[in-house]
Amino acid sequence: MRPLSVLLLVVLVIAAFGSTRIGADDPVSTNVSFNREIVRIIQRKCEPCHTAGGLAFSLSDYREARAWGRAIREELVEHRMPPPVVARGYGGYLSDPSLSTREMATFLTWLGGGMPRGDEQ
Repeated sequence: MRPLSVLLLVVLVIAAFGSTRIGADDPVSTNVSFNREIVRIIQRKCEPCHTAGGLAFSLSDYREARAWGRAIREELVEHRMPPPVVARGYGGYLSDPSLSTREMATFLTWLGGGMPRGDEQ
């Protein structure tokens, strides 16, 4: 191939793919919504501590949960939340706060998919 042809091919490839570039922080759409799936997980697993006046910041409504999205993702991925016990040496929770594999996948899909609110229920 001649150098001019190679240059033209490179320019065409850049032009074709350069306009459709997706950034790492661009939200990916998802069908998982706060009002349909996430609020139920939060109510069952998170609200014993994450309510207004509770031990930690509230996750009771969409606005609050969305504001903490990046931190929630980090805590879930690093397995720091939900914690296995209240305090070492003092036993566990009355009900198991751990997330099932499906709940974890649902939560992470929502967090990675732009954290849509969904329809009011």
